[in-house]
Amino acid sequence: KVVENAISYTGTMVKKKHTLRKTLAIIGVVFFAGAAAVASFIMFSGTNTISGQNISVKVVGQIATGGGDVLPIQIAVANQNNVPIESVTLIVEYPEGTRDADSGKELSIERKQLDMVKAGELINVELKARVFGEENDEKEIKVSVDYRIQGSNATFHKDADPFKFKISTSPVVATFTANKATAAGQEYPIVLTIQSNTNL
Repeated sequence: KVVENAISYTGTMVKKKHTLRKTLAIIGVVFFAGAAAVASFIMFSGTNTISGQNISVKVVGQIATGGGDVLPIQIAVANQNNVPIESVTLIVEYPEGTRDADSGKELSIERKQLDMVKAGELINVELKARVFGEENDEKEIKVSVDYRIQGSNATFHKDADPFKFKISTSPVVATFTANKATAAGQEYPIVLTIQSNTNL
């Protein structure tokens, strides 16, 4: 009986050791899986995440220009994310009546392909257009960018604050000169003077 009890006790101890090893092995697997999950979360939701708030589009130019004159503007596109943005398209919407500074063709929307903006990169784009309007007219140019991220077909959009400017002088000034009074039935002479304020 003593021998039987010893054998039974030894078998119980062996079973407990096997159970303990299995438990420790399971705990180890769970621990490493959890560590891997945390590392993945930090990598994908932290430094490698693209946020539209980290992409800035700024427009700088003259706040006043003469009607019919060339208005130069500079657009800065900055990517402050830690990964690049791809298929970047700069979209510029001009006010009605704007014309291309070189060809003179009517210009409403202009698109420029910037392709890729690397992480931490700043790209400056210089544009110019000939704007028209009456004196003291307030105009605005709208600028935005479309872009994609690597591995995705989705297109994202970022707007800049509209660039506002004023027409300081009209491209053409017309004045009339006439007599204050005339007799009935007589001719009434009117002198029309047209003056250009542009270099066209």
